Amino acid sequence: MVTTRVFSETLAAYNAGYRIIANRGGTRSGKTFAELQIINEIQNHSKKQRVITTVSHSFPHLSGGAIRDYERILSEQGANIDKIRRQNPTQYHIGKSLLEFIGFDKPGKALGAAREMLFINEANKMPFSICNQLMIRTTETIFLDWNPSEEFWFDTEGFAERSDVKIIDSTFYDNINPLTGKWNLSNGQLFELKQARKKALAEDAAGKRSFWWNWWQVYGLGLKGQLEGVIFQNWQTFDKLPDCELFRIWAIDWGGNDPTTLVQLDFDGDNNRLYVTEHIYQPQILNSKLIDYLQIVNPENSPVIYDSARKDKGFELQMAGINAMGATKGAGSIIDGIDRLQEFSIFVHEDSKNAIDEFTKYKRIQDPITNKYLDIPEDTNNHIIDPVRYGARFYRRSVRPL
Repeated sequence: MVTTRVFSETLAAYNAGYRIIANRGGTRSGKTFAELQIINEIQNHSKKQRVITTVSHSFPHLSGGAIRDYERILSEQGANIDKIRRQNPTQYHIGKSLLEFIGFDKPGKALGAAREMLFINEANKMPFSICNQLMIRTTETIFLDWNPSEEFWFDTEGFAERSDVKIIDSTFYDNINPLTGKWNLSNGQLFELKQARKKALAEDAAGKRSFWWNWWQVYGLGLKGQLEGVIFQNWQTFDKLPDCELFRIWAIDWGGNDPTTLVQLDFDGDNNRLYVTEHIYQPQILNSKLIDYLQIVNPENSPVIYDSARKDKGFELQMAGINAMGATKGAGSIIDGIDRLQEFSIFVHEDSKNAIDEFTKYKRIQDPITNKYLDIPEDTNNHIIDPVRYGARFYRRSVRPL
């Protein structure tokens, strides 16, 4: 049996008794194949009855990936697959063990009988509500794998800090036969990876990290990238404003239970750059407090663009002598504002935590049938994005049109 470093480290973690073994890394690193090799070895040598469940977000995904890999492992052993396999759902009986492959799409489907072992393939695409039900009903080892394209429940629910969790990182550079030193990848696969790296480096050199840079970070280097479907990839953080002429605008988005937000926007027109600094992100703040704050931080009385849906609050700003104007809204204004922001290289202050979080997570809506991302933004993660959009539209329409 041909193995890799990923196989050896995963097997060592299993033998050490870790409850959860998490394989995260880039594409073609051999994560899934190595885990299935180990599951097959467990089946072959199990001295007790075991049910092992391999799940992913859909059965077609399993059919084209993990099931195909598993049957390749069986074929390399000379096994008679037709005698081992049962259909609907796809099950494989070896000795005292049963391996089943199931696609999960609703939490109710996870409310089944217990199992001894579990493998969650592409865990980042499975909701925690489902995975939690599956893990609770698993008595022994849980295997996970994913490409780190985004932060998900493994990060937010604290699994990385648990003492019974072993994390194994890998990239395609690990997919090498340790006995021969040769790649387990074809020349065509290696060529495509090298082309992706070339495009990523070109974007980085041009100062415009976009699709290919993010793709290489995640799928080439196995590093955490931005969310799939994320709208803004034309931004980075900064620590202080540049020493050049800047045009300053303040922008407000009113909230109730949602936060009211105030952002400072500094436009470098000569270099087409926008610097974003978060000032207020607070629910149920009194308008009088907001006015007092603006009169302190904006002594030059730079323009303040506010959400025109609350004309009463905007009028209070104007009555206080603030140079306030309602944002132009209406059909198409959200998409137009996003398009305006895409024209800039955006810099978000490193201390603006909520702004960084929103620029990281602001996504397009995903079609539930085709899984394609539509040119429509989700109505979430936009309490900072919205006022930034108001300010960018005002700047382009009134101050410095292209």
